[in-house]
Amino acid sequence: MWAVTPARLQRADRVVALRARAVEGAQALRAEAERALLSAQAVAREARARQVEALDAARSERHGTGAELAEADAWRRTLEARAARAEALVESARGALDERQAALLDARGKLRQVERWREGLQAALSAQDARRERLASDEAAARVAGGEP
Repeated sequence: MWAVTPARLQRADRVVALRARAVEGAQALRAEAERALLSAQAVAREARARQVEALDAARSERHGTGAELAEADAWRRTLEARAARAEALVESARGALDERQAALLDARGKLRQVERWREGLQAALSAQDARRERLASDEAAARVAGGEP
């Protein structure tokens, strides 16, 4: 069996600190992805609202020249394309958020793994110290019982 040293425990503490920083970084990236999703959703809502407004305006203006109707139709198609692009951005942002969430869960899992490793080292070091104390106590008791000073 290998002995646990305080230096080894300090190295474990450093590894835990590194993993904790990785979790913090993953949390920041996830928050950024969530903000991007909210922004994309706002843009998509605005695009859909403009499209609905254009459709309502087109329904109320049934009369006009052929050029006016063609212009209105082109504007409606433009707004429809913008709304579709905005929805695609929302889906892309959702995918990015899902990826960031998975990365955060992975980072948290790795942090917990090294925390358990460090806890095991700490328990082993404590057990070693307790064993040394018990042996020293037993040796002192044996000396007293045997008449040695």
